[in-house]
Amino acid sequence: MFHGLSRRTLNALIIGCLLIITAINLNELNKEDSPLEPINAAPLPDTGWKPWQTREGTLGIMQSVASDSVIIVIRSGQEDMATLALPAADWAESLKVNLSGLVVTEPAVAAIKGPLSASELLQGAA
Repeated sequence: MFHGLSRRTLNALIIGCLLIITAINLNELNKEDSPLEPINAAPLPDTGWKPWQTREGTLGIMQSVASDSVIIVIRSGQEDMATLALPAADWAESLKVNLSGLVVTEPAVAAIKGPLSASELLQGAA
């Protein structure tokens, strides 16, 4: 069909067709190409971590969650001084036993997470 046309003429036809197709596509507004409306979503939920400061100057964070154990992490500098997973039923006595020999000479941070009320978490921090 196009055997009698020169290479230059065929190139001009191809480029012309591409320009026509591009012009048609640019003139036509497609809903899929338009930006989406902003989403009005609820803010992300609070993670439940609450900070507190002890009288001794120790910073702590606590979170009340449903679980079978109370997890306590004491961190000083870049290393964990103690990581304890205590049974929720007898966490106070287990905490006394496990922390009896721990000596922290630098500022430390304590994190407590477990199935306890806010007052019980503060007791554990003390």
